[in-house]
Amino acid sequence: MNIQSIPAAVMAGICFYVGTYHLIVYIRRPRNRQDFTFALTSFSIGFYDIFCAGLYSVASPEIGVQWQRAQIMALSLASTSFIWFVTDYTRQTSRKWVFALSGCYIVSGLIASIDRSGLAWTGEPAVKMISLPFGMEVTYFEMTPGPVMDFTSLLGPVLFGYSLWAGIRMYKFGEKNKAIPLIIAIAIFFVGVFNDSAVASGLFQFVYVIEYAFLAMVLFMAYALSGEIVKSLDFQEALQKSEERYRLIAENAADVIWKMNKELRFIYISPSVYQQRGYTVDEAMEHSLNEIVSPGSVEKVLNLYKEKTQLIEAGDPDGWTPAVFEVEQCCKDGTTIWTSNNARILPGPDKQPEIILGITRDITEQRNAEKKLLESEERLRNTFVYAPVGVVVADFDGRFLEVNQSFCNIVGYSKDELLKMTLNEITHSEDIEKNLKEIKKMVEGDSESFQLTKRYIHKNGEIKWVNLNVSPILDNSGKPQHLIGQIIDITQGKEEEGKRKKLEEQLQQSQKLEAIGTLAGGIAHDFNNILSAIFAFTQLSQKKLAKVPENETVFKYLEKVRSASNRAKELIDQILTISRKGEHVPKNIDLVPMVKEVMKFLRASIPSTIQIDINFSPDLNLIFGDPPQIHQIIMNLCTNASHAMESKGGTLGVHLSNFKIAQKSIETGDLEPGDYVMIKVSDTGTGMEERIRSRVFDPYFTTKEKGKGTGLGLSIVHGIVERHGGYIYVYSTPDVGTNFHVYLPASTGKTEKMEEKEYTDLPTGTEHILLVDDEPDILKSYSEMLELQGYQTTQCINGPEALTMLSNEPEKYDLVLTDYTMPQMTGIVLASEVHKQIPTMPIILMSGLGQLISNKDLKSAGITARYSKPVDYEILIRGVRKALDKSK
Repeated sequence: MNIQSIPAAVMAGICFYVGTYHLIVYIRRPRNRQDFTFALTSFSIGFYDIFCAGLYSVASPEIGVQWQRAQIMALSLASTSFIWFVTDYTRQTSRKWVFALSGCYIVSGLIASIDRSGLAWTGEPAVKMISLPFGMEVTYFEMTPGPVMDFTSLLGPVLFGYSLWAGIRMYKFGEKNKAIPLIIAIAIFFVGVFNDSAVASGLFQFVYVIEYAFLAMVLFMAYALSGEIVKSLDFQEALQKSEERYRLIAENAADVIWKMNKELRFIYISPSVYQQRGYTVDEAMEHSLNEIVSPGSVEKVLNLYKEKTQLIEAGDPDGWTPAVFEVEQCCKDGTTIWTSNNARILPGPDKQPEIILGITRDITEQRNAEKKLLESEERLRNTFVYAPVGVVVADFDGRFLEVNQSFCNIVGYSKDELLKMTLNEITHSEDIEKNLKEIKKMVEGDSESFQLTKRYIHKNGEIKWVNLNVSPILDNSGKPQHLIGQIIDITQGKEEEGKRKKLEEQLQQSQKLEAIGTLAGGIAHDFNNILSAIFAFTQLSQKKLAKVPENETVFKYLEKVRSASNRAKELIDQILTISRKGEHVPKNIDLVPMVKEVMKFLRASIPSTIQIDINFSPDLNLIFGDPPQIHQIIMNLCTNASHAMESKGGTLGVHLSNFKIAQKSIETGDLEPGDYVMIKVSDTGTGMEERIRSRVFDPYFTTKEKGKGTGLGLSIVHGIVERHGGYIYVYSTPDVGTNFHVYLPASTGKTEKMEEKEYTDLPTGTEHILLVDDEPDILKSYSEMLELQGYQTTQCINGPEALTMLSNEPEKYDLVLTDYTMPQMTGIVLASEVHKQIPTMPIILMSGLGQLISNKDLKSAGITARYSKPVDYEILIRGVRKALDKSK
C-alpha cells in the first residue's frame, strides 16, 4: 500500500467499525432488522474502499482489471444492502420492487466480476497517472464500460427514486426526525455514486469523492440510528418502571386481585382483601374455596371451572377467555357480601392450564339497589296502566308484550286482541318501512330513541295519525331488550296540516327547479362550447374529404358523429329549457291542429289495446307561446300516459277547454285570475302513490326500467309551462289512473304561419373576417369553414386583443364574429367598443346560452346577427354573407 491509498484504507476501517457495532446491536435486539441491513451496507462500502485503495496503486492493467471487478461487486453489494436498509428503516410492507431491484444489482455485479466476453467492459485496459493536490499522484486504472455496466448505471436513478420516495413517504406520515436524516443520506450516497461518471469523463481530480461521500453517508446514518438505539434502551427502562407501577396498583387497588393454582388454592391475594372481607393476606391465603364462598355459590364456581378446562382440552379458544360471574362471599365478622368476579385461566410453558388470575369487586350496594328497583316496578306498572297517553311495550319483531287502555282506545282493539297481534298489522302500509328502519338503527346502537309521526289503522278502518316516541328497555348488560313507546293521537290536527303542506310543497318544488335550472344553464353553456368544436370539425371533415368510393366508409363514420352531435344538441336544448335559457320564438297558437298531429304520430307507435279519446271546446281560445315547446308538452304527457297502460291497455284522453280562474287555489297554484286554456291529459293506467307523485317533476327521477327513460321529460314539461306563465298539476290514484292539468294563459290574437325559405348553393366571398373566441378549437373550426368559402380570417382569443388589431389596421377587416361569454370582456362590450372606433363594422355574436341576451341589448350594442352554439356550417356561411351584404 502506498501513501495515496491510505485515505481509502482509513475510510474502510471506519466503515468496518460502524458495521461491526450495528451488527452487535442487531444480535442484542434482533427485532430491529434495520441495524443488520445497515451493518451489511457499511461492510460493503468498507470493502469497496479497500478495493479502491488497491486500484490507486496498480502495477499493471491486468491487476487493475481484477481490482475494478472486485470494486464493482462491492458496489453492487452496497447498493443491494442499501435498498434493504431503506426498506427496513421506512417499514415498507411490499417487497416485490426491492427483490427485483436488488436482484438486478447482484446479477450485474456477478457478471462484471466474472465476465470476460466484453459484456461488462470493452476495449483495452489503461493505466493513468493522476495529479492530486499537495503533490500527490495516484495511479488510476481506466476501462470502457460495456452493456452490463451501462445497464447498472441506469439502475442508479431507480434506486435513488425508490429511496427518496420511501423517505418522503415517512416524512408525510409524521416521522420527520427519521425521514430527514435518511433523505440527506440518500443525497450523499448518490453524490458518491455519480462521481464514477465524473471520473469516467476524465475529471480524475475527484477520484476520492466517492469514498468521502460513502463514509459521510455511513457516519450520518450511524448517528441517526444511534437515536433509535437510545430509544430502545429508554423503552426497557420504561418497561421496568411500568412493572413497578402495576405492582403498586395491585397492592393498593380497592378490588381484590388474586391468583389460584390448578388445585384452586390461593398463591397470591392483594392487600385490599382486608378492606373487602376483614381478613389479612396471610389469613385469606389459608382459606379454601368452601371457606370463602357461600354454600349456594360453590357449585356455580366449580361448574364454571370444569366447563373452561373441558373447552381447553378440546382445543376451543373460548376456554382461555375471561369469565364473569357473581357469587356470595363470607366476611370475618360473619356477614356476607355479593361480589362480581372476572377470572381467566393462564397457560404455563407447556401451554397447559397453570394458574387462574382473577379480580373480585364488592357489588353488595348494587344488589341492594336492584332490590329497591324491583319494588319501584310495581309503582311504574300502575303509572303505565293508567297513563293518559297510549303506552306499549313490544319486542324487536313488533309483537305486543304489554299495552295500556289509552292505546286500546286509539286503535279500537282490546288488550287481549293486541297481545296476539304485531305492530305491522295495525300500521299503515306506507309507514311500515320507515318504522322498521328506525327500530333497526336503535338495535344497532346508532340512536338512543326516535320520534315518528305515523298512521295506525283503526279497527273500523279509519286512519289514525299519531306522534310516536320510542325508547329501548335495556337488560342488565346494557343491551336493548324491548321497546317502549308513547303514542299521542293527532288525527284532527293532521287533517288541517295536510292542506297547509300541499301549498308548501308547491313553493318548494318551484324553488328547487329554479336552483337546478341555474346549474343546468351553466353546464349547458360549457358543453355547447365543446360540442361546437365537435360539430364544426365533423362538418369540415365531410367538406374536405373527397367523395370517392375509397372514402365512403369514412363518410358514414363522420355522418354518425354528426348524428350523435345533433342528439347531444337536442339534449342541451332540453337542459336549456329546464334552465329557462333556451331559444324560443313565441306566437299565437291554435292547439287543436297541434294535438291532432301528436295523436296521429302516437297512434302509429302505441299498442292497439290503448284507446284514444280527444275532446275540444268548439270556441277554444288561442295561447301565446313557442310552438316546438308546446308541442313537446303534449308529446311528453301523452307518451308518459301510454307507457302507464302498456301492459293492460286502457284509454288515453286529451281534452282542451277554456278555463276561467276566479281565485287562487291548490290546483292552479299562484296563477292570477283570468282566462286560460286547460290541457287535460288522462290515462287509466297504474297510477302513482303520493311519495312518487310528489317527485314526478324532479330532474332525472324516473320509475321506468333502465334504458326506457331519462327522468327529464316531466321536468322539461314543468319548465316550459312555467316559462309560458302557466301551471301544471297532477292527480293520481294507484291502480286507477293519472290526470295532468296544464293551465296556459289565453291569447286574443290570430295564429301565425311559419315562413319557409329555400336556399341555393352556399355563397362565397373574399372579405377579411376577425374571429374572437376564448376556445382555440372553435376559432380554428370557424376559420377553416370561412376559408373554404374564400374568406380571409384572423383569430384572437379575447376582446382587448381584438380591439388592438382593429385599432392598428381598421381598414383590414370587413366583419367581426365574436363569442358572447369570454374572460376580460364579453361580446356585447366588445361590440360597443368596436363601434366607437368603426361605427359601420358588422358584428355577429355567438352564444352558448341560447337567446339569453335581450333584443334590446343586441340593438344597443350594434349586433348585426346572433347565432346559438353549436352552429350549422350552412347557417354560419349564409349568416356571414348576409351580414356583409347588409353593411354595404
